[in-house]
Amino acid sequence: MDLLSLDVSVIFYDTTSIYFEIEEEDENEEERKGLRKRGYCKDHRSDLPQVIVGMAINRNGYPIRHWVFPGNTTDVTTVARVVKDLGALRPRQFVFVGDRGMVSKRNIDFLESRRLKYILAVKGRSDPLASEAVSKKGRFIKVKDSLWVKEKILEDEARKMRYILCYNPKGAKRDQKRRERALSFIEEELSHSQRLNKSKAKLLSHRTYGRYLKLSKNGKIGLDKAKLRTEARLDGKYILSTNDFSLSPGEIAQGYKDLSRIETAFQSMKHVLDIRPVNHTKEQRIRAHVGICVLAYLLSTHAENTCLMSWKKIRSSLGGLHAGCISSPEATFIKTTEPNKEQRSILRKFSIKPPPEVLKIL
Repeated sequence: MDLLSLDVSVIFYDTTSIYFEIEEEDENEEERKGLRKRGYCKDHRSDLPQVIVGMAINRNGYPIRHWVFPGNTTDVTTVARVVKDLGALRPRQFVFVGDRGMVSKRNIDFLESRRLKYILAVKGRSDPLASEAVSKKGRFIKVKDSLWVKEKILEDEARKMRYILCYNPKGAKRDQKRRERALSFIEEELSHSQRLNKSKAKLLSHRTYGRYLKLSKNGKIGLDKAKLRTEARLDGKYILSTNDFSLSPGEIAQGYKDLSRIETAFQSMKHVLDIRPVNHTKEQRIRAHVGICVLAYLLSTHAENTCLMSWKKIRSSLGGLHAGCISSPEATFIKTTEPNKEQRSILRKFSIKPPPEVLKIL
């Protein structure tokens, strides 16, 4: 693998959180630099200090670069730093693909000031242009069974943008059932009392349930029918914005779906390569620990791409190769097990000779 010749025409960027099983955050002392902080945790452990790990990968899943941010860093504030660092790539022009957390007017202005193409997911509930795109009449075009698209070009004061409305029929059914379960729970809770108490206030501020509720002037909490209609319109749908007018809507939608590769990368680092626990306190050692895990992921990705099988299966297969010590009246020697067909195939793809039958005579 020649790392200097990797395809970097499309860069996928996302972040994850790595928590520490400690109670206290880092102080802003010289030896710690305040890296371990509490913040929004994607593993639902906001009670613990954490660091934010950002990673950029290419279309083949290879990590191009990674970053370690303080645990209270929000995704949207990392984009400018990341894009500047990626400016050292050759060629400098690439398509930047990011999730909803990366979207802000400032970040879009920054990307366009760098003359970069981008594909970004949009918060359909809060972006007025995205809401207009959702309401566009017309038929969806089928890309594949799980992906239908339609497009609307909109223009604001600063720029012309393409909005791609993506629809997954099976996803729509899942969203509808999920909402029905939520409404069933809400109605059960509200049936006990209409008075505003601590429990009801918690329901109103809940990240999921709160979007279906409203507070009346007399202090009663009830279902917001307008919000329910809006939510129903978004079932199975997500919205993308891009300034690339050369690709078809289907290509843009598929390009964004490939962002899931980076989520797979984070899951592999957490559950296969065991990035946790992080038993370090000093900033440079925390960064080194993350860097070693990213390097391990790069090597496992190269193994997967070479063998066309998962790293878990590769590791399991090669783990069947053993060496044992055998003693006889004449000699004691170390003998290896004979590789099977799959093991020989994996070794051959890496130009590695099978181990000799006898490693050593003692």
